[in-house]
Amino acid sequence: MKIILSVLFLICIPNIAMSQKHEWSALYSNNGTLRADSSFKISDSQFQVWQRIEGNVCTLISSNLMYPSIAERNGVEGNVIIAFNYKKGVLDHIRIVRGEFDFFNQSGLESMQKASAYILREFKYWQNKMRDNFDGTYYVAIDFSLIPYQKALKEKQAIPVIKLSPGPFSGHGH
Repeated sequence: MKIILSVLFLICIPNIAMSQKHEWSALYSNNGTLRADSSFKISDSQFQVWQRIEGNVCTLISSNLMYPSIAERNGVEGNVIIAFNYKKGVLDHIRIVRGEFDFFNQSGLESMQKASAYILREFKYWQNKMRDNFDGTYYVAIDFSLIPYQKALKEKQAIPVIKLSPGPFSGHGH
């Protein structure tokens, strides 16, 4: 009996999972709206490629982010939403569409610009593989948050201070 249930589980569950449409993104809802601010949206075809590249894009951006020292010294937190265009193999017009403080805006823009060549490579790879048109404007929300130093050491043995934000745009920090 145990063997039969295991076989049924292995056969049925993957088929059930494959029959359902599971789309997930940390930055976008399934309808393509930016989780941090639902007034920003991408198309269905853009969402299809974003799902595939999001992890690498977020890693590339976050690896270049620097928490502004003036903000860190003063305990300032904030959010930035960066937009960029991808069209016909070109990534350009990187800009701030919403930001609270110039020092966060500058840090976000610099990290995006440093990562842009690698992000472009991700887009081109999937453009060739999918043969679909996902040209358009994309949005990345960045949440600059400070966490208590002692808490970070106990919980994670690390001190993360910057994360890409899936949450709502929160005004003037926490």
